[in-house]
Amino acid sequence: MADLEVLLFLRRRPEAEWNASAVADRLGINRTLAAMILKQLEAGGFLSSRAEPSLLYRYTPRPDLVGALDHLAEIYAEHRMMVAALLAARRSPAGLREFSNAFRLTKRRE
Repeated sequence: MADLEVLLFLRRRPEAEWNASAVADRLGINRTLAAMILKQLEAGGFLSSRAEPSLLYRYTPRPDLVGALDHLAEIYAEHRMMVAALLAARRSPAGLREFSNAFRLTKRRE
């Protein structure tokens, strides 16, 4: 979930360059985690970086990813909890089942 938050945060600010500390502070996450996420997003083709004067990242997705990322951002804005549940389900199929069961309506027994 933090990966998605970082990606969408940078997507909303494509003109800016960010270091791991600034991203971590803005999103309220651990700085080491932010650095790891930024590195992974760059390796995945979502960001570019420059090392001078310090390591800075910028949202510059590969052209083949732009449409999918725009669509993802729309879905996330409208259905944040559903996206969170789907991400949780990737870790544990039981997690999605438990999440969906929380919204199941049952008949009251009298």
